[in-house]
Amino acid sequence: SEKMSPWIKELIKEINEISEKNISELSCIMERMGIDKAIIPEWIEVVKDRISETYKGILDEANELQEKLISSIEELLQRSQELCKQLHVKMPLYGSNNLSLGEEKALLNSRIAEYEALIKNRLYKLHTLKKRQNEACKSLGVEPITIPESPLPTMEEIDSFSSHVESLENEKFKRETEFLQIKCKILDIVQELGVKPSLEIEKTICSPDHSLFIVTDCNMNFLDDYYHSLIQRKLQTENEISRLKGTVCSLWKKLDENIKATNEFLQNHTGNSLATLEAFQQEVKRCEHLKRANIEKFIKTIREELASLWEKCHFAAAERESFEYFNDHLYTEDLLTFHEIEVEKMRRYYEANKDILTMLEKREEYWKRKTVLEERESDPYRYKNRGGTLLKEEKERNGLTKKLRGMDLELLGIARRYEEQNNKPFMSWGRTIPDIIKKTREEYEMSKKQHLSTKKQQRTLTPTSVKSGFLGSTLSGSKGNLLTSTSAPSTPTASNYKHKLPLTPLFSSNKKKSHLKEVPIIKLNDKTLTQQIKRKSAVQKKKIRYSNEKKKRIEKIRRLSNMLREKKKFNETMNYDSFENSLIEKPSCRSTLFHGYTSHLAEPKHQLQTV
Repeated sequence: SEKMSPWIKELIKEINEISEKNISELSCIMERMGIDKAIIPEWIEVVKDRISETYKGILDEANELQEKLISSIEELLQRSQELCKQLHVKMPLYGSNNLSLGEEKALLNSRIAEYEALIKNRLYKLHTLKKRQNEACKSLGVEPITIPESPLPTMEEIDSFSSHVESLENEKFKRETEFLQIKCKILDIVQELGVKPSLEIEKTICSPDHSLFIVTDCNMNFLDDYYHSLIQRKLQTENEISRLKGTVCSLWKKLDENIKATNEFLQNHTGNSLATLEAFQQEVKRCEHLKRANIEKFIKTIREELASLWEKCHFAAAERESFEYFNDHLYTEDLLTFHEIEVEKMRRYYEANKDILTMLEKREEYWKRKTVLEERESDPYRYKNRGGTLLKEEKERNGLTKKLRGMDLELLGIARRYEEQNNKPFMSWGRTIPDIIKKTREEYEMSKKQHLSTKKQQRTLTPTSVKSGFLGSTLSGSKGNLLTSTSAPSTPTASNYKHKLPLTPLFSSNKKKSHLKEVPIIKLNDKTLTQQIKRKSAVQKKKIRYSNEKKKRIEKIRRLSNMLREKKKFNETMNYDSFENSLIEKPSCRSTLFHGYTSHLAEPKHQLQTV
């Protein structure tokens, strides 16, 4: 009784009260009826049987309800098992939590509702993915993947299927984007060429409705082929129009057509449409007809062009004579055709070898410039510059030598490759490139030797002129120099010359000073002349830099200096009187070099003193 639930105790209490009340009332009825006491036990048994039957009926109904509940739970367990199988999940362990049958049923119903919701959502997602796949596959022209609904796919399978559908949709979007881009280009080309699509699929591509074109593999391949064919057609049309335009302009020039009419034709036929192409083709036919009527004039004009091409291609007389029709005077269409073929061949030759020809011409220019610079080395007055011209020429000459050396190596390499490709050497004015380079070097060396030999002979035959030039170049080079402004001296006497003025060396350094001997010159009263000469020498020392070529010139100056020292008679015959008279006759020299002593120069000769 201690383990009884409160409601059971309460029920028992209420049943006892009901039993007590009803039995009391039954006993009263039996007493009023006067039932014999011997029969009372029978009544009691009857009452007890009736009460037992009542409880038995109640218990039977309760058991029946319990059996129904158990059956319902069993059905729910079976349904739960099926749902777990569809969802590919493990079935929970029921009845392990000491729950009543009603609680177990409620738990089962809750779990089943969750499972059914999951299956419903999964099926909805699967149906949606299938629909998207069908649309993408229809656009791409591929077969869809079949995925069954029973058993229900796992989440991993659905996710994989979703990725597949997304890849199909991405491919569809990519192709549609590509289609729109190519379509815009196709429409531009079609409009530019002025053509109309002929095939049904071409019309679909050019249609304003983009959805008519299905981006299948076959259609995309056709789209690509169609686009590239239009590009090729456009390029061919452009090249053909360009070629015909050049032909027409050449024919107009040869036919001496009206410039106003030709300009009007070009203005009316611009672009690269097929109509423009046809117009140029018709114009070429018209001009060709006129050309045949003026064939002699055409042949003479084309011969001038051919001669110009021969010059540009460095063709020698022997190579030109290989075209035997150049001097033919029987003017026929065949002769014109031969000339046109030859001109076209020469044009192709020139375009193919333009770089070699240009390099050869540039090389010739460099050699000419180098020759001019080296010829200036023999000029005795080139050392009188005050603007650094000597140094600039030296740098330019060294640069040209370096460029020519590299250019020769490059030309030899080009000539070797040309001979390997064409099985014949490259010719320029009838000579190969190695012969040209070798000949140029030989002529240069021979010219240099002849120049040195000529200079040596001149020094041997005319030493006086060399010394005079050296002296003049040494003491000249500034404004108002006395020696350059004097007139030709008369025959001097030894008594008139008393002093010597040291010759200013053109190139000097601490190491070279001891080798350059002083040359007797004239000294005057004013020390300004000597200081000016020294300043000029210092400036020249700073400006002039040494090089191999300059060292050679220094050696030449040494030899000249030795020659002057050995010919003392030249200095002893200098006429100071003639120098003085020339100085008095030129006021500009006095004012420049003898500032402050002009009054003394105006006095008689005996007042000038020597120092």
